[in-house]
Amino acid sequence: MTIARYAMFCQVYWHHTVRAQKAMLFRAVEALLSAHEDESDESLMRLLSQFYRMAFTLPESLYSREGQAPMLGLEEYRIPENELYVLEQGTDLAATDAAVLCWLRKRLSEKERPEEELINRLLRRQLFKRLWVVTADVDNTRWNEITDLWDKLGRNQRHRAAILFEQTICKLAGKPADVTAMSGESAKDLIDEKTSGQIPWLLIDIPGARPGSAIGLYYVLETHGRRMRKDDRMVGELQLSSVWEEYAEDLRRAAGKIRVFCHPELAESVDATVSQETGMDELVSVLQSLTG
Repeated sequence: MTIARYAMFCQVYWHHTVRAQKAMLFRAVEALLSAHEDESDESLMRLLSQFYRMAFTLPESLYSREGQAPMLGLEEYRIPENELYVLEQGTDLAATDAAVLCWLRKRLSEKERPEEELINRLLRRQLFKRLWVVTADVDNTRWNEITDLWDKLGRNQRHRAAILFEQTICKLAGKPADVTAMSGESAKDLIDEKTSGQIPWLLIDIPGARPGSAIGLYYVLETHGRRMRKDDRMVGELQLSSVWEEYAEDLRRAAGKIRVFCHPELAESVDATVSQETGMDELVSVLQSLTG
């Protein structure tokens, strides 16, 4: 069980494709929450209530049959508050996922938030690409520094960090190097355009600590197990697995990775211009400025 849990986090839950999608979704949701918090606590609570109402009352027609998610064509669904949601043509997302993303997109559009583009990309599976990756086993000092600073930040501070980091790398990149996919001049124009419009093009992804060590895994000793199979009245003595505790306690360090994702059109240009070491130095500086 310990090895299976570790493998699931390495190969599935924290796989770079999954984390890219999560980073895009988190950035969009953080922007939406921040926009409402800037107005008032009442505005934020109203948004949350609207979300719960939408999520709990999705039409039965959106749910898949026999566990199979339908391939969506251009369909219209009436869901709470008589709002019209048009699901993307040809998306391979489950209908319920697409409906929730469309709801978020509309809310972002109402607030004129440029993060709406991230939702559009999620609907079309146009994901950001890995730019820089830091692991604890390769760079333990940098890993500790970044995760310690990140854990001290609140949600709004993390959102602010993402914006400041983009602005910093924009200045640092200057005129990006020419690459096969894009000229340096074109890359500079695109970076400047997105940065000035606060359209996300760099995403910070740091996995959080995973609970689990507090819930122990117990087993019966091999000798007791053998006796129990022979005598159904035999009661085995439970032992607490130390292996489970060790893995669960430090799962983020063992399986997690700090990643910076980049807009797919800019990833090669930025990678050819700014080194990972320099980029991570700038990330640390940004986080330090927000932790005081």
